[in-house]
Amino acid sequence: MPWCLLERRDLARELHDEFGQSMAAIGAATAFIERHAANASTDEIVDCARDARVEAARMSTHVRCLLRQLRPHGLEGLGMLDALAELVHHWQARAPGVVLEMALSECLPHLSAAAGLALFRSLQEALTNVLRHSGARRVAVSLRPVAGGVMLVVGDDGCGRADAVRAGGGLLGMRERAEMAGGRLELGQSVLGGLQLELW
Repeated sequence: MPWCLLERRDLARELHDEFGQSMAAIGAATAFIERHAANASTDEIVDCARDARVEAARMSTHVRCLLRQLRPHGLEGLGMLDALAELVHHWQARAPGVVLEMALSECLPHLSAAAGLALFRSLQEALTNVLRHSGARRVAVSLRPVAGGVMLVVGDDGCGRADAVRAGGGLLGMRERAEMAGGRLELGQSVLGGLQLELW
C-alpha cells in the first residue's frame, strides 16, 4: 500500500478512536445540561460543563499532535535536530524498557523540504517498527553529514534480518520518500545483531 494511503488510514483510525470518543463525551455532557438545566443542581451543571471542557482540551491537544505528525515544522532548517530529538524523546517514553543510544551531529547541511520530511518520517517509521516487530532491547540511532546530504543509521539487537524483511507499506513508503528526495534507503545487519536501516 502506498505511503500516502497508509497515512490516510492511520489518520482515519486516530480520528475515529480519539475524536469519536471525545465527541460522544461532550455530547452526553451538553445533552444533560440541555435537558435538565431547569431543575438540575448547580453541582451537576458544573460537573457536566467541566467534563465537556476537559474533553475539548484533550481534543485540542490531540489535534496539535496530529498536525505535527502530518507536517512537522522546521524540517528544512535549523529545527531539524530539535524535531528529531523530540521524536526520539516521545518514542523513548513509549518504550522505557529499550535502551536507546543516540548520536546526532550538531551541524547538518540545509535540507530541502522533501529531504527533511523523508528523514523525519523514516526515523519515525524505523523506531515504530523496532517497537512493534523486533523485540529489541537496544537501539542505536546516528545522524551525520556526508557528501551531498546526511546519513541516518538505525540499528537494533532484535530478531529482524535484512534478507527476511517483507517490503511492506512502511518500508515502501520510506524508500519512496528517499527516492523523491534524491536519496536511497538500504537494509543490512546491525553490529548489535539485529536489523539496520541506512538512509542517505
